[in-house]
Amino acid sequence: MQLIITDLKKNPSDRLYIFLNNFVGFMDNKSPKTIRTYFGWVRSYLRCQGIKTDLDDLKDFVSFPTQIIERRKALTKEIIRKLLDNSKEQRKALYLTLLSSGMRVGEALALRKRDFDFTKDPVVISIPARNTKTKQGRETFISREAKELLLRLVKRKSDDDLVFTHQPNNEQAVHNEEMAFRKLRKRCDLLEKYADGKRFVVNIHAFRSYFHTKASKIHGQEYANALDGHSSYLGQYYRNTEEERAEMYRELEPSFLIYSSQEMVKTQKEMQSQLEFLAKDLEKKIPKLVNEAASRIKEELRKEGWVHSD
Repeated sequence: MQLIITDLKKNPSDRLYIFLNNFVGFMDNKSPKTIRTYFGWVRSYLRCQGIKTDLDDLKDFVSFPTQIIERRKALTKEIIRKLLDNSKEQRKALYLTLLSSGMRVGEALALRKRDFDFTKDPVVISIPARNTKTKQGRETFISREAKELLLRLVKRKSDDDLVFTHQPNNEQAVHNEEMAFRKLRKRCDLLEKYADGKRFVVNIHAFRSYFHTKASKIHGQEYANALDGHSSYLGQYYRNTEEERAEMYRELEPSFLIYSSQEMVKTQKEMQSQLEFLAKDLEKKIPKLVNEAASRIKEELRKEGWVHSD
């Protein structure tokens, strides 16, 4: 790299913009947004080396790929339910939380038990400022379906324990969840991609988009942005009283209920029935299992000469 810098300093007018244009072309396999991000880093580095770039010259001599904007497809409740039905309880709780709160995946994975107030209706989540993209703390809510699963999830956790992961490194935790979601998406045969062939229609970040769409329809864009975590809207949102904010969410909550109340009750009864059956079955088998174990131990002792045959 130092050889390039030396060469550019010797022939700045001839080589600089050719080099930058070639750099953009070298990254043609990346998205336009990523290319511009990397390009910005290169400009900053060159400036630190005493090589400045002119914006007008950049426009004339460096060709950036055009950002293609495709209209996003919305998740349906049928797709969401399919994902939930094929997930274990901990991830089902995570997905219902993302769906009904508008949080980013990284924000949810950084939550600890103490950040949830289960005494409130609806449950209030206090997202610490250090865990948000805008570095501004905020509150959001979750649906009663998410609450039911979360109560079981946090039952044996201490206040300082992470709720959805055991990975303290947030970046690694997000990566782990994205990998797990890829496997889930494949298992559910939800492999449709957008026209660019890179991005899947169904992805873990689509839960947040689902929330935003529903919240915008019922209470408007500013309300959705406030719960999503766009700092410029938080001040106006928090002018409402705590009860007013809770009541607004109650009006919104039905949009995030994936299972009907009857189905939830039925599921709970089925689980309770299965547990009772297993407990009774185990109770019947215990004497037999104990006798079999005692017989095996006695036989082993006999083989070793510790117990004589009758």
